Amino acid sequence: MQQIITSMKDQDIFSQTVNLSDLFRPDTFLNVLRQQTARATKQPIDTLVLNTSWSGEVKHGKNISIKITGLQLEGCLFDGGRLSESA
Repeated sequence: MQQIITSMKDQDIFSQTVNLSDLFRPDTFLNVLRQQTARATKQPIDTLVLNTSWSGEVKHGKNISIKITGLQLEGCLFDGGRLSESA
């Protein structure tokens, strides 16, 4: 947690891996990421689309990207490459 706070103060949070299980409210963190992306790209927040990469390959460009770990999935199956509905 201290590492996240230090990274946020140094504005270096987007170059580090964030473990969502370390956060009390990971949904709040992801919403802040949306807000920051909207500001940085000068786009309305409701036009943003979440892109994911399970392989770790991140497309860089004008968009803000972050690597996360500790993602808890519920109500779905993950085969290592894609999500599907659980039966």
